[in-house]
Amino acid sequence: MESASEPEESGRAPAAANWRRPFGAAFTCQVERAGIARSVLEGRFGPLQEKHFRAANALEIVERLNKPVLIVQGTADESVPFEHGKLLYQKLQAVAQHRPVPGGNHHLTNVDRGPVIADIVHWLGRQ
Repeated sequence: MESASEPEESGRAPAAANWRRPFGAAFTCQVERAGIARSVLEGRFGPLQEKHFRAANALEIVERLNKPVLIVQGTADESVPFEHGKLLYQKLQAVAQHRPVPGGNHHLTNVDRGPVIADIVHWLGRQ
């Protein structure tokens, strides 16, 4: 029996997982980890209100954004799948620049951040 996070043999996700389809297995893993994160946070700080925990849909939030955006993301980001950053950039191409960091994790602690910071400063100087 397949789990809701695995595609069927046809390559399509089961109906129960259709909401995950744009993001695939990496997103499913994030959702599963979110349940663990919630229990840890509630254990430390008490019950969370749903509005404080609900995952934001970045693609909807930026729907009418018309200000300059620099998307900096490591290609090995373990918190936000790199594909999500690419989707966000595709949505914002008119106002965005995408700066992937090869091999970088979520906080870019495993790469030389000097060139990244230089790129950010250069980008800010053009705004």
